[in-house]
Amino acid sequence: MPSIVDICNLALSHLGKGAIASLAESSEAARACNLHYEIIRDKSLEDFPWRFAQRQVNLSLRSGITVVGWVYVYAYPANCLSVNKVFTPATYTEPEPQPFDEFNPDGTKSIVTNLQDAYAEFTARITDPVLFSPLFVTAMAFHLASDIAVKLTCNDGKRNDMLRIYYQKLQEAKNASAQQRYDKPKLAKTYTTGRWG
Repeated sequence: MPSIVDICNLALSHLGKGAIASLAESSEAARACNLHYEIIRDKSLEDFPWRFAQRQVNLSLRSGITVVGWVYVYAYPANCLSVNKVFTPATYTEPEPQPFDEFNPDGTKSIVTNLQDAYAEFTARITDPVLFSPLFVTAMAFHLASDIAVKLTCNDGKRNDMLRIYYQKLQEAKNASAQQRYDKPKLAKTYTTGRWG
């Protein structure tokens, strides 16, 4: 299973740089990786709905908060990078997505929708690299390489090359996802009736 250092070393190898043993070492490569790793990890997670990072949660209604044009205001899910879908058990399999938006009505990030007792499907911030898929590791390494390329190589062309390959890897992920796609099962009747009475 890959470690954070493994992913950093993969990125460094794309730039023709030597490996590091730790992010805490004093080398320029380690400092660059340490500075950019978490930002690039989260951005890479946001760029595609990776299956290993998808979560569902029953949203918590925020009382006393209103947003014009929307009926319900819900608390933003903890550890959420991006919300991909808002639904109820009755609307989960509908082909058309249910409208929602993100607002900060009182300085607190919230989800607004017209769905009562709504759920959210979202991309979570995954920090343990053991959970990363192989394709994500490959893609993220190129993404990280693009971000540290100018610092370590003084070559803007290298940065552009790495970023181009990163987007190619994202397209590979989209193609793989399309090939593996299947109809999501309807929620069990016992769940629906138990939840909704």
